[in-house]
Amino acid sequence: MSRAPNRFTTWASPDDNARMPDVTIRDVPEPILRGLERKAARNEKDLQTYQLDLLIREAARPTLGAMLNRLDREVHSTLSTNDVLDAIDSGRERA
Repeated sequence: MSRAPNRFTTWASPDDNARMPDVTIRDVPEPILRGLERKAARNEKDLQTYQLDLLIREAARPTLGAMLNRLDREVHSTLSTNDVLDAIDSGRERA
């Protein structure tokens, strides 16, 4: 099965003999299914490919907790809370 290039696809397509697990979602309301079918068609994809792309994009998106942990690791400030409050007060006095 060939897939159109997609900027969200980060995994290598398996060879024809490999088997990927199936995912089934039951009880999808008709309006939701029709909306997904329309979006897939607008993106010139079949529904399965469109849904797989959605799952890949969602799996690659970091959680809020992961983002906060990264921020905590990467952002360091030498300002204290009092420094910030003093700067706010100073700005208010000048206004």
